[in-house]
Amino acid sequence: MESDMVQNFDQYKFSSKTAAGRFAEIMPRSLIPERKVKLNPGEYDEFRLELERRNWHKVLADLPNEIDEVLVKEFYANAYQQVRDGPHQCRVRGKLIKYDRKTINTFFRTTSPPTGHVTPFSEFSSAHKDHDAIASTLCIPGHTYMLGVNGNPIRILRKHLTSLAQMWSAFSYTNLSPNTHTSNLNLMRSYLIYGLVTGMDMNVGTHISQDITYIVDMENV
Repeated sequence: MESDMVQNFDQYKFSSKTAAGRFAEIMPRSLIPERKVKLNPGEYDEFRLELERRNWHKVLADLPNEIDEVLVKEFYANAYQQVRDGPHQCRVRGKLIKYDRKTINTFFRTTSPPTGHVTPFSEFSSAHKDHDAIASTLCIPGHTYMLGVNGNPIRILRKHLTSLAQMWSAFSYTNLSPNTHTSNLNLMRSYLIYGLVTGMDMNVGTHISQDITYIVDMENV
């Protein structure tokens, strides 16, 4: 049945047999819906005000709850081959869907920095990390990173995060870098949450575009 669908694929929905095959692979997988954030003045003001400062409250934190799972998976299926061969775009049912950083920033009504501009978060991401400083910002007193067998930091347990860090963590797992493993912060996720908690400006369009590309190109999704 599945092989028949691939061999006789719907050319309106899929760009190639590869795309049809990819769709069959990912169709059983669950999607992670975005989190709609509605806060009134006086409710978690530190989190709310930072959302507003970044202009994320306009669209990124106010996305529709309804998801057309089939349509979303058709996008990822058609983008699977395209991500290796060309720009960040693919056709979905005859419409060209772009997911480059400029298009994403336009959609979310967020600022798209000039080409070549390095944001504070980009600088931080490529710099040496002070894990003690990160832990002291994200963790409740007396707690820090869990260490691996070689003594290097590997994760922060969710129960050891401050309330603000937990809120940004929950938001990141649905609206920035979707992931089903939401209990703890791995090393890379802790850097993202640190940047958010400390107010580092970032190009959210670049971040989400790269994350979409990563998901599109994953062998196991």
